Amino acid sequence: MPKTIITRIKRKLTFDDIEKRSFLKETDELTGLLTSGYFYDYASSNKEFLSCPKMDAVTVNINHFHLYNELYGMNEGDQVLKLVGGKLKKFADEKGGIASRSEADNFSMYLPHQDSYEELANDILKCIQKDFHVHNTGIRFGINDSIDQKNERLEMAFDRARSAGDAVDKDAKKMIVYYDSSVRKQRMFEERLLRDIHEAIAKKQFKVLYQPKYDVTEDLPILKGAEALVRWEHPELGTIYPSKFISLFEEHGLIQLLDDYVWRKTAKQIREWKDKYKVSIPVSVNVSRIDIQEHDVVEHLLGIVKQANINVSDLHLEITESACATDTNQLIETVKRFRENGFIIEMDDFGSGYSSLNMLTSLPIDVLKVDMRFMENIKEDRKNVRMVELVKEIADFLKVPVVAEGVEQQEQLDTLKELGCQMIQGYYFSKPVGVQEFETLNGWRKASA
Repeated sequence: MPKTIITRIKRKLTFDDIEKRSFLKETDELTGLLTSGYFYDYASSNKEFLSCPKMDAVTVNINHFHLYNELYGMNEGDQVLKLVGGKLKKFADEKGGIASRSEADNFSMYLPHQDSYEELANDILKCIQKDFHVHNTGIRFGINDSIDQKNERLEMAFDRARSAGDAVDKDAKKMIVYYDSSVRKQRMFEERLLRDIHEAIAKKQFKVLYQPKYDVTEDLPILKGAEALVRWEHPELGTIYPSKFISLFEEHGLIQLLDDYVWRKTAKQIREWKDKYKVSIPVSVNVSRIDIQEHDVVEHLLGIVKQANINVSDLHLEITESACATDTNQLIETVKRFRENGFIIEMDDFGSGYSSLNMLTSLPIDVLKVDMRFMENIKEDRKNVRMVELVKEIADFLKVPVVAEGVEQQEQLDTLKELGCQMIQGYYFSKPVGVQEFETLNGWRKASA
C-alpha cells in the first residue's frame, strides 16, 4: 500500500483507535505513550485541536535523571519513567489531549489550555518520593501557552516550551516556567555565548582569578593554596560569571576548550610565582565530567605541567561530586592514573548527593571539599552542622583533610574550627582576586619591594 495512503488512514484514526490498535512504531514500548514523531503528526492534524481557541505545549523532565540511573540502576529508572508517563497520560486523557515520550526523561503533552499544572507536578513528585524513596530529585515543566496554530510549526512551539524548562535551576525541587519574552531573551543570550566562546579564548577574554585557601589549625591562618576560578570579561555583555556558562558549555561539548585555557593559564602563573617570589603555592583547577571521558586527559595535563616547568603536585585537580554519577568505573580508573602520576585529587562540592560511600572507598582522593551550601546558617541550623560533622567523619575514615568553602562569617569559621576542619576558603578571608591583588593580599608584593 502506498505510503501516502497509509499516512492518510492514520490521520483519520481517533486517539481511541490508536490505543486499541497499538501501533508499535507509534508508541513508546516502555511507557505506552506516543513516540515523538507520531505525536507531532497526530497533534498537527487533529481537527479538535485545530479548532480549539488555545492549546498548551508542555514539556516535562526529571532533574538529573541520568544521575538517578547511575545511582540506582536502569531497572529502577525505568520504573520511575513508567510512573511519570502514566501520570501524564492520565492527565492528558482527562483534559482531552495527548502525551508522548521521545527518549530518556523527555516527555511532552499537547492539550487544551489549563490554568495550572501545580497539582499534577505535586502529584508526580509525591509519588516518586513515596514509591521510590527518592527525595533528592525534582521535576520541571516548560509551558508554551501562546501557540499560533495557523502560522507556527508545532515542533517550534515545543522547542520554545523546552527552552522555558531548560531556563530554570535544575537543582530546584519543582519549577513550572512559561515561555515568554524573558525566556526568549535568555535563550538568545546563551546562543550568543556559544557563538562567542572561540573568539573569547583567542582574545583572552576569560580572566583567571585566585581564591586563597588557609590552614586554620593554628591561631594565625596560614596560606596553603588557592583555587583557580574564571570570569568572562565580554567586550559587549560585561562581566559574566561561571554560573551562566559552565553548564551551558558542558551541555554543548565546549567545556574542554575553557578547561584547557584555565589549566594552561594557572600552570604558567604557578611558575611565575616560583620565579618571582620563590614560593610554591598549589592551585586547584576544575576537571569536568566531560574531561574525565577523554582517554588522553592524563597525558594532556602532564604535558601542560611539563611545558610550564612546574611539579605535578603544584596543580591540584578538583573533581566535582556530580562526576561520580557519569561512569564510575572510568572515573575511578582515570583518577587512579592521575594519582599514579603525582597529581593531588580534591573532591569538590562533597555532600551534594551524587556519590555513594561504597564508591568513595574505591575512589582515590586526597582532599574533601564541603559543599558550600552547608555553610549557610551553619550556626543556627543544627542539620547543616550535623552534615559537616558527617563529612568530617567520612574524611577521617578516608584519612584525608577537609576544605570548607563558602565561609563568610566569623560564626561559621568558629564552628568549623570546633568541628576540626583544617582548611578554609571563602569571602571571610578573600573573594577570588586577580594576580596582583592575590600577591598583595599575601604580602609577597610588599616583601618583594
